[in-house]
Amino acid sequence: MTQYPDAMRRGVKVSLSADIPSAPVELIGPLFHIETAITLQDPLNADLKPFPPEKSLILEQAIKGVTIFPAWQMRMEDKIGTLGVGKYADLVILEKTLFDVAPRDIADVKVMGTMMGGNFTYRDGI
Repeated sequence: MTQYPDAMRRGVKVSLSADIPSAPVELIGPLFHIETAITLQDPLNADLKPFPPEKSLILEQAIKGVTIFPAWQMRMEDKIGTLGVGKYADLVILEKTLFDVAPRDIADVKVMGTMMGGNFTYRDGI
């Protein structure tokens, strides 16, 4: 990940993901990837030191790494990755904005709802 922040500033589209199906299920969520990318620490183990000597992403870069950039890499940016007229409206509703959460708490943000094609597929009190 050392060059990822600099590469992303230069316009390289970097995706954050897990090695599926070999990764444990608790390691594959986008919030886990965002927290790891900006803290360089394992969200499941606060006692571990950051991954050295890496350079972390900023929150905006990490969010793009799980939304816009994967959509572009799949050549589906006209349908997914952002919200817009004519897109699928696949989205997640979080209990709070990630910009108001401490970096080490991002993986713990509660998912309140998910939508696919503009229809709710999961709701938790909304």
